[in-house]
Amino acid sequence: MSGASMFVFPEIESDRYGEPPSTVWNDLHGISSILSTIRAHPSSRELDNYILSLEDSTNIRTGLIVGPLVYGRGEGPGNQRSIQAPNIARKTIEDGEGFRFRRGLNSWSNVHIKDLGDLFALLTKTALALDAREAHAQGLIEKDAIDRTIDVDEADAAMPGGAIFWGTNAVYKFSRAQVLLSWRPSAPSLEDPIAEMVRLER
Repeated sequence: MSGASMFVFPEIESDRYGEPPSTVWNDLHGISSILSTIRAHPSSRELDNYILSLEDSTNIRTGLIVGPLVYGRGEGPGNQRSIQAPNIARKTIEDGEGFRFRRGLNSWSNVHIKDLGDLFALLTKTALALDAREAHAQGLIEKDAIDRTIDVDEADAAMPGGAIFWGTNAVYKFSRAQVLLSWRPSAPSLEDPIAEMVRLER
């Protein structure tokens, strides 16, 4: 995830605070502009540039989620408060009145934290479908689309307990280990070794 502040460099450099937007960024039709903006600021977008370089130098596919003004109370064990909107509310209360920044014509896109979480879940689900795509890319299956469904008997025939492992839910948060032991997962994510898993299963 990256921050939408990547888009404000030209405005900061030209002191355009409080002015209306001159560009509406579009990650479908304007991805080359977004990537150019990231690459044009290597020192302030160091992590973004590193992740993009992985896609250029390996077969790892990347997904860039740019978080605009995120609002709503988070449901995770850590920070549940966003930055922009709550701080506007706090300043308004402290000052005893509302305010605008200069002309007040500026605008940020916004997204509720739950919707953002749903987007991450969808991106992860999509990445997991890459097994079929990778097997197709390696010439092991004819097509990369997943059109076929299986049921309990077929899953269990494919592997003992297949229906349990492939068709049920076991969602768990390692909150105690994170809070009490400061444990943080650091190994590669599940989708990173897909190409290797497919190669080993040949």
